[in-house]
Amino acid sequence: MEDHTTTDVTLDAYERHATETDGGVGVCIQANLERTPEDLERLAALPGKVRLVKGAYNPPTEIGYRDRDRVNEAYEDRLEFMFREFDGGIAVGSHDPRMIDRARELYEECGTDFEIQMLMGVRTAAQFDLASEGYDVNQYLPYGNRWPSYFYRRMRERKENALFALRAVAGS
Repeated sequence: MEDHTTTDVTLDAYERHATETDGGVGVCIQANLERTPEDLERLAALPGKVRLVKGAYNPPTEIGYRDRDRVNEAYEDRLEFMFREFDGGIAVGSHDPRMIDRARELYEECGTDFEIQMLMGVRTAAQFDLASEGYDVNQYLPYGNRWPSYFYRRMRERKENALFALRAVAGS
């Protein structure tokens, strides 16, 4: 889901496989795309896991948001929709304490099950704290023979990602 040009084919595949496997698959959705509310409406009734991320890549301005405040606002709006309309299957893909706190608040209000997904090595102490409080926390770990290109692309696309990597190496 890193490339907005493949969103439709990815969602088509997810819908087919989610139905065939009774929810044995998941998909990642970027909050920074203008189309995301409609995509979430489409996915709400499907079994499976929907991972909401802010969107690490800047989409063309005619299809998405680049301003950090606008992306944060969109993420919160999409998260609220998911807690209201989904029957579980919510994955909060964020390291942002504000977004995680908002998910916790929405859980208290709605009771909809969710999990928190963070990159391995990023905010490790927070991951352990959340898990010790009873939240489901899962670590995302790029693997396979293309992980170096994924890592390099993430560093090149957003300088904030380089700071995440440096903090992870430093052990914070």
